[in-house]
Amino acid sequence: MAAGNGNYRELDTSDFAGFSHEDYCDLLQVYLDAMPITVATLEQACARDDAGLAARALHKLKSNTSYISPGDLSACCDELEQRLKTESIADVRAAAEDIVIRCNTLLDEIRRFLEG
Repeated sequence: MAAGNGNYRELDTSDFAGFSHEDYCDLLQVYLDAMPITVATLEQACARDDAGLAARALHKLKSNTSYISPGDLSACCDELEQRLKTESIADVRAAAEDIVIRCNTLLDEIRRFLEG
């Protein structure tokens, strides 16, 4: 569960990740605007067995989630990105699908937070 609010599993709302409330909301909006494209890219890369594209999508997700998710989502993205240097999409498909699910959960939590 994320720090600060038991209603969120992936989103850090404990101290707005060191930002003011307004800046944090702006950061979340940017993330909400960009992340669905990156998640879709990861899904497409897996469907096409394109390890390079998947690694690039994971790199973006790793960087972005490190600011707003206190759990291990960023580390999971990094680990999978590294694995793709030596393994095929088929070898990491289940882990990639888990990351997609977790990112979609994070997106839902961001929407709820911004609406609340």
